[in-house]
Amino acid sequence: MGGSKPGILILEDNYLTADALSDLARAHGYDVVAAVGHVDSAFQFLKDNHVDGGAVERPTRGHLGNSLLDGLAEPAFRILEPKLERVTLAQGRVLHAARQPIAHVYFPVRGLVSLMARDRRGRRLEIGLVGRDGMVGATELLANGGPAVTEAVVQFAGEAWRVPTAELVSLMRLNLTLRTDLLRYVHALTEEMVQIALATGHGTIDQRVARWLLAAGVRSDSRHLEVTHEHLSRVLAVRRSGITVALHVLEGLGTIRSHRRRIEIIDPAALQRAADGLA
Repeated sequence: MGGSKPGILILEDNYLTADALSDLARAHGYDVVAAVGHVDSAFQFLKDNHVDGGAVERPTRGHLGNSLLDGLAEPAFRILEPKLERVTLAQGRVLHAARQPIAHVYFPVRGLVSLMARDRRGRRLEIGLVGRDGMVGATELLANGGPAVTEAVVQFAGEAWRVPTAELVSLMRLNLTLRTDLLRYVHALTEEMVQIALATGHGTIDQRVARWLLAAGVRSDSRHLEVTHEHLSRVLAVRRSGITVALHVLEGLGTIRSHRRRIEIIDPAALQRAADGLA
C-alpha cells in the first residue's frame, strides 16, 4: 500500500469499547477504516471496501455453575456451550437406567445424583455421587455412547445442563481438548468408585455413613442434607436399624445433628476423622 498504514475494521456493539479499541489500534500503527456495531454491517462494509485486518471484541465467557464445564479449556467450552440445555432435576427422577441407552449427559448445577449398581434381581448399591463438580453419563462416554453400566437417580432436587449424548460423542471426536478434559473427569470418577468399593468391603457402618455424608455435603455444596434413614439404608445396602445406630454414634461424637428427614453436618473435620480414612 505504498507505505500507508494498514487499515483495519473494528466490530464492536459497545461504543466506549469500540472507541478504546480504535485508540489502541492507532497507537500500534494502524489506521481504523471503520467501527461498526453489527455483523451484517461488517460484512456489507467488507463487501464494498478494502481492509487489511479486523479487530473483534470476544464475548465474555459465561459462568454456568458446573465446575467441570466452567473449567473446560476455552476451545472446548466454545464448541460445547451452544449445545447445552438447562433442565430441572426432580427428586427421584431416573436420568438413565442400567443397561439402557443414554439419551443425554447431565452436568448438575444444583442437587445431587446417585450412580447405582443394579443386578438382575433388583439389588442396588450406590457406587458414585455426582454434584456440581461433575457429569452424569461419564463412564458411558468410554463406549462412545454405549448402554449405561449404572442407574442414575436424582437424590437431591436441583438443576443441570444437559446435552444429547450422540452430539457430545461427536464433539469429542472432533475436538481433542474436549475429549481430554472430559476423560480426565472419567478417570477421577473411576477412582472414587474404587474408594467406595474399598469402603463397602472394609469399612464399618459408622465409617461408611460418615463417608457418604461428607461426599454428599461436598458435592451438593451444603451442610443441610435432605435425607432419611430409609434413603441411607437403600444407597448403602445396610439395614435401617444399622443406619439409625450409626447416626446416633456420629451425633454423639458431635459431627452431625439428625432431624426428621434432614441431617445437618456440624463438624466436617470430626466427621472426616469418623470416616477413618475412607473419605
